[in-house]
Amino acid sequence: MAKNDRPLIDFMLQERLNNGYPSSDIGEVFELFAFEQVLKEYDLSREKLEDGWVDGSLDGGIDGVYIFVNGNLYSGQENFLWPRKNADITICVLTCKHAEDFKQAPLDAMYPTLQQFWDLAVANETFASEYSEDLSEARERYVTVMSNLASAGPRIEVRLIYACRGDTSTIADSIWNRMNQLETQAHDAFGDCIVEKRFVGASELLALSRKRKAESLSIPVHAYLGHDGDNYVVIVRLEDYYKFVSDESGMLRRYLFDSNVRDYLGLNEVNADIDNTLKNPGPANFWWLNNGVTIIGSGARMSGGRIHIDNVQIVNGLQTTETIFRHFSSGLTVSADSNLMIKILTTTDASVRDAIIQATNNQSAIVKHTLHATEKIQRDIEDILAQNGFYYERRPGYYKNQGKPKNQSITPVELASALIGMVFKNPYKAYRLKSKFMQSEKQYSEVFSDKLPLLMWPIITRTFLCARDYILTTKLGGYDSIKLMTKLVPVLCLCVLAKKFGNFRYSINDLLSLEKSFPSFTDFKEILDAVPPNMFDEKNKINRSSYRRVAEPFVSKVASRFNIPYVSNVGKWHPASDETAARVVVRTDQPSAELIEEVNRLLPGQPWPRGIDETVARALKVRRSLVSAAINDLISQGRRKIQRDGVIYDEAGNAIAVDASRSELSIDEINGILAGTIKSEIPVVEYNGIRVLQLINR
Repeated sequence: MAKNDRPLIDFMLQERLNNGYPSSDIGEVFELFAFEQVLKEYDLSREKLEDGWVDGSLDGGIDGVYIFVNGNLYSGQENFLWPRKNADITICVLTCKHAEDFKQAPLDAMYPTLQQFWDLAVANETFASEYSEDLSEARERYVTVMSNLASAGPRIEVRLIYACRGDTSTIADSIWNRMNQLETQAHDAFGDCIVEKRFVGASELLALSRKRKAESLSIPVHAYLGHDGDNYVVIVRLEDYYKFVSDESGMLRRYLFDSNVRDYLGLNEVNADIDNTLKNPGPANFWWLNNGVTIIGSGARMSGGRIHIDNVQIVNGLQTTETIFRHFSSGLTVSADSNLMIKILTTTDASVRDAIIQATNNQSAIVKHTLHATEKIQRDIEDILAQNGFYYERRPGYYKNQGKPKNQSITPVELASALIGMVFKNPYKAYRLKSKFMQSEKQYSEVFSDKLPLLMWPIITRTFLCARDYILTTKLGGYDSIKLMTKLVPVLCLCVLAKKFGNFRYSINDLLSLEKSFPSFTDFKEILDAVPPNMFDEKNKINRSSYRRVAEPFVSKVASRFNIPYVSNVGKWHPASDETAARVVVRTDQPSAELIEEVNRLLPGQPWPRGIDETVARALKVRRSLVSAAINDLISQGRRKIQRDGVIYDEAGNAIAVDASRSELSIDEINGILAGTIKSEIPVVEYNGIRVLQLINR
């Protein structure tokens, strides 16, 4: 290892810290850096890297698990395209340590974990009882892949990767022996599989980091069919095309494929025919039998018998390209001189580019979710956010590659999380939303709905980014790592908005009114000052299953501290499933001022009789839900008292009156039960932000 390799890696990590990287935990920064470099051939977005990130307590010594089927990451998405036969499964298991030397301990920790992980006879529930939820989810993905592809005759490759800032030339024999035992373990599980063992040190990480995407590629032209301006139709040799789509390491340049249209179907009927034609060429040239490939670039020009294309994106012909690549990368040379037709279109107009992708990919069966980035709603959101100074990464990495600031950028998954937390008011579902969410048609349609006002998106974006910036800028104790930050932001945003509007039942119209009074750092500080410090500290070992148990008390304490009503409205929204129709459950219609006055006029004195909302609704010929909302508004305005099961409470939660016909308890007895000075089996529940007795079922 060259003496400057490690310092250069350290400079890169420090640069990320200095440039607003969402973590000040150097261990986390190194892990994600190592993931990016080691998995660079797959061109994974930041969100997809986080999908496989399993580091944390009870991780069994494993920091990352990534499962690829025919080069496509499987992250648990519902509509994954499973190949019918001859599937390639690649399982990458990584341990990454910000250390200067390779040590045996990380591999020792992995050994018993992988013993259970690989064993398909071990139930997922049994595995989950011993390991973290993140690792258990990775294990469930592994079991799903193996069960779905068992009859497809899969080729299995296991990659065992240990990365640190050490020197790979000085690895002790005992460490190699332990890695060899992990290799044997994999062979015991899969038999005839390929196992790759990789130690990645500072020198290797540095070399990988210097590999850059080629911004301009060229290919020899066998025959020139014509052009229209900078748009061309050419014929090329198949072997030349194979080299065109391969990098200097012989790997497929996956970044050439639009990330939203990247699903290789394996050797299905069509691809099997292409493969057979390549292996057994007949009198008809390959390009006579194939529709060819469509490439979009920002520019193209002919020179010296080659065509040069800038910013290449292969938007149609993925199946053909993958099959050609697999043919030649296997060592076969037959069909090298056969030809392929390429249509090259040049444009820098994003809408034209999206229209071409839509048109060319509608010609063959393709799962609809792969074209979400080109939908009108996504382009509309990008436009409205751009008008407000934000960058919407509907196409992964588009603005990042242009050097746009991270603190002004937001991804579709982050935006969906912001909406679920702030509009649907369910921070428990918003927490660490996975990228597979975008691949569930029904859930996607709920969130990215054209029924929601377009002006809402920049408002929730500004609030989300402001909360994130506040946490990172102030370096809150325990809140400065990526995973801890994602736990805090959803509940923090919701509580800030609830305090600003005075209730947890604020409407979309209320959100739209924020245009001139957005939440500030002061607002976020007030919320965090109201709760015990470090509620979301890593020591709590919070995962998705326990998140709600910590987040709910956070919301309750804020509601109690600032007397914010309707806390019971939080967490009611649930995403649509395959069995339910997609729906937008947030109502934008609220009772008008006139209706509130009419309801107030018809309400009798308190305590009200049971079913008063239904009685008033019939009299006014409106929905019962509108009357209930009007009553809640009257309570929040202080014009009526909180009432539950015939008991009236003041704002502090003290019983002040009781309907004797509905309860035999006295006011003192009710307050004693609430205070805990009187023992009782009567349930105490939360209602409108205070603790009340549940008497209705007694």
